[in-house]
Amino acid sequence: ATCIGAGDPVLQGLAFGTVVVDEAAQVIEPAALVPLSFHPRRCILIGDQNQLPPPVASVDATNGGLAVSLFARLVLNGTKPRMLE
Repeated sequence: ATCIGAGDPVLQGLAFGTVVVDEAAQVIEPAALVPLSFHPRRCILIGDQNQLPPPVASVDATNGGLAVSLFARLVLNGTKPRMLE
């Protein structure tokens, strides 16, 4: 499911040990938090913070920090991404 789709009521009550977010560098932070509401033991974010940022059309949202993905924010705060081979 997409990050927002993970909030669908049909998934409520399910448990996931691992959540994988693909294109995580292009997902706005609030959307990336939806799959984390399942309280997984592990979350894998896949993406490249040096490519396109999340598409945010609102100037107010951009000024409020929503143009930075969770992936990029983690990297900016010292998390070391791993390059897959």
